[in-house]
Amino acid sequence: MKSHSMDWKQKLLALAIAIVTVSFIFTAIYMIYERPSYDDFCNRRAIPIEIHTAEECSLNGGEWISSSAGHESDIVFVNTTNEMKSMSGYCDFFSECDKEHQSSNADFRKKVFIIALIAGLLVFIGGMFVPISAVSAGLMGGGLLTLFIGIMQYWDELANI
Repeated sequence: MKSHSMDWKQKLLALAIAIVTVSFIFTAIYMIYERPSYDDFCNRRAIPIEIHTAEECSLNGGEWISSSAGHESDIVFVNTTNEMKSMSGYCDFFSECDKEHQSSNADFRKKVFIIALIAGLLVFIGGMFVPISAVSAGLMGGGLLTLFIGIMQYWDELANI
């Protein structure tokens, strides 16, 4: 009497099919949709001027970040002449572009999540109809892994759908 359980070769084949399936799906997604690069939004430029006040900061296109306690000695830096200075805050030149990058990255991750969800479900359901048990198990496992990875990479934004 032949057992319906898989031997180690079939289990290894199922695992390999699952890994290849997940790799194929996510490679295809990343080939279609390019991840937003931080450098596309925020050029890494050096700011050659010293900014000491909120007014100077806004005139130069930055956002003034005040110190939490409001004390003059909260932020200390060494300027180009090696003098110690203290300020009540600092100028963030990248806050606007960083918000744009985060928004674009959230949109990208949402697309990846939706495609992974659909592809994972299709592969899982398709795997149920394959008559060869090792291939069926591999496809179903690959579908579940795709669902899991898609959900995990979008987990922090999942409540916003």
